[in-house]
Amino acid sequence: MAVDHSLTYRTFRFRNLGHRSRLRTLRNEVLSLRKDYILETLADFGCSNGYLTALLQEWSGVKRVYGFDVIQAHLRDAQAYLPDAHISFFDLNTAPSPPIRQASLVCCLETLEHTGNLENALRNVLVHVAPSGVALLSLPIEIGMIGLVKFLLKTLIYRDSLDELPSVSWGIYLRRLLSRKSVAVFRDQRTAWSTHFGFDWREVDDLLHGWGIKFQAKNKGTARIYTIPGTSIRFAQKPVIV
Repeated sequence: MAVDHSLTYRTFRFRNLGHRSRLRTLRNEVLSLRKDYILETLADFGCSNGYLTALLQEWSGVKRVYGFDVIQAHLRDAQAYLPDAHISFFDLNTAPSPPIRQASLVCCLETLEHTGNLENALRNVLVHVAPSGVALLSLPIEIGMIGLVKFLLKTLIYRDSLDELPSVSWGIYLRRLLSRKSVAVFRDQRTAWSTHFGFDWREVDDLLHGWGIKFQAKNKGTARIYTIPGTSIRFAQKPVIV
């Protein structure tokens, strides 16, 4: 059974406060982008059941919507929620090239941290941005003071386990956080991740810098928000196919 991710935005629970606050941040970001870009098409990678995709369409005022996900139940729910949208399967880890379609607004919100191949996933999101368009990314902050607080809350209060990192003890992970060293070293090769443990947004910054892509990023609450203009997205090679 597919997880209804919209519950983290719609239900009033202490654990969901960060998600609900992020909705306001994302709304403000999209409204700001409307002033600088002509937004006609939306491509949402990791659309889940379509709840957030529908909000993005409302905020941006786009006419055409494309939603992508890897879970078939999500695709069915999203198509029912957005009957006029084009909803289809897309695995960011093994995405084909050339891109399916370029859009003026490409969103990937709280999704990259769950992919198995971060470099390939990020690249394949960005190649779908039209030259005159913009990408909007949202990533969870799992390092620094915010990451430390979240780790303690998740493991001590909510009793989340580190099962996805079987070789890492609670103490080792905590010491890594306190030292401000990357926790991404704890992640191995796999197709997907359920939790945020081992995710470090600095890897995304490093990839963008390495590709020579100009971007703006800011930490808002428990998330890091990126805006990346299509004019700065240039790749010497086509997307990697794995």
